[in-house]
This record gives sequence, structure tokens and C-alpha cells, in this order.
Amino acid sequence: MTRQTTTVAIALLLLPTLNVCGGDGDSGTNPDSPRALTLSLVVPNGLALAASGPAASGALDVTFTDGQDNTLILTRVALVVREIELKRQFSPDCDDAGPGSDDDCEKFSTGPILFELPLDGQVSQVVEILVPPDTYDELSFDIHKPSDDTPEDIAFIQQNPTFADISILAEGTFNGDAFVFIQRLNEEQEIQLSPPLMIEAGGAPVNLTLELDLETWFSSAGTLVDPNSANKGGENENLVENNIKNSIDAFRDDDRNGRR
Repeated sequence: MTRQTTTVAIALLLLPTLNVCGGDGDSGTNPDSPRALTLSLVVPNGLALAASGPAASGALDVTFTDGQDNTLILTRVALVVREIELKRQFSPDCDDAGPGSDDDCEKFSTGPILFELPLDGQVSQVVEILVPPDTYDELSFDIHKPSDDTPEDIAFIQQNPTFADISILAEGTFNGDAFVFIQRLNEEQEIQLSPPLMIEAGGAPVNLTLELDLETWFSSAGTLVDPNSANKGGENENLVENNIKNSIDAFRDDDRNGRR
């Protein structure tokens, strides 16, 4: 499968600065205070092409083809996430905290956040959080279907009514025919950090990049599938759901170039 028009790095999380629990928000001269960590997002495989210049059409889209003369053009991709966590590799305090309190020692809680993936290869929406010095070996978050059962979801839906009961949305064309792909996935995504992410006391700011490979979403053994066939009840619903869950990775990327 080859790419004709593609995207480059994008950054994520339009949020205020947040504290992981255990930090007092003082990131000044105290070497044991929380350190700055930025989170970013990248769509891989398009860095070199996007760096060579915008698509000839100037359109904000990404195009894939395969050996069967299928063409998939994505013009919009968005997903909703919440409950982003960094899990400590060694955390006896959290282990001893008792049932139900483990997560409070490891996460910076957020309500639903809408990730709009800009498909023009631009970098945007970098955010900085404060993380206590430690070694973290897992990043997790919920791909979330907002409903009306919590105040946070209600507030999110009021601002994003299109995403009521929807966690993932993709729009575009497949072989010239328009599609709208809707996913109501509601599941935690766990990503092992290898090597583990080390936040050093008194160290420089660190960046962690999430990698989301759109090229694999609507594909079966290298052949593109119609996204309409992956909507609820479609023959490729489970295939694409699994592809999406397997398409996300994370790695340390201090220079924020989207490359490992």
C-alpha cells in the first residue's frame, strides 16, 4: 500500500498545565519537584513527504492506495480521550496505598478531550504537564464515548454535539464515494514505554510523542477496505476496531520531530 498525499507531525492536548499526583506544582529550584513533560502526537510515514512541501492540491487530506487500485482519502479524523495516566515502574507507595487508590498516585485526570488530527502536516497544540521525577513504563488513556451520565461528559457534548455517543470519527472518500466512519469504542488503551520514560530530578524538560498510524486503520493484509463496511454491523467492524487499537504507540521524542 502506498501513500500519495500524507501528513506530518501534529501535537496534542489543548489543556492547561496539570499536575500528576504527588507533586505540589513547584517546578522551580527544588530538584525533587515535578518536572516539565510535554505530550505530542504524530501521524507516521508522512514526515519526509510533508517536509518536501504541501500536496499539489493544497487540500488538507491524506491519501492511501493499494495494489488493487483502491484509493482512500481521509479529510477528517478525530477521536475523544480521557483519563490519561503515566504508570510508575517502581512505586511502593502506590502499591501500599490500598484498593481503589492506586490510580490516584499515577494519573493526571482529565475529562473528555477532542483530538482533531490536522491533516496538513502542521504541528500544533503542544501542552506541558508537571510529572514527579520517577521512571514510568506505561502510558494509558481511555478512548471514550461521551454520554450524558457525568457532568464532564455533558459539558463536552454541549461544546461538541457531533460526538454524543461517538468516540472516533473519520470522513473522506473511498474510490470516489463519500463515507462517514463512526466508532463507539469505549476502552482503555495501554501502551508500554520501551525503554521506560525516565523523568530525572533537576533534569531538562522531556517530550513524549504518541504515534497514531492512520495507514493501518482501513486495511486488511495490505488491501484497503471501504470504511463504510466498518461501521456498526458492517463486515469489517471488528477488523477496523482492532486496527485502531493496534495503531497507537508512544516514545520519547525530546526534539519533537516525530521520529524515534
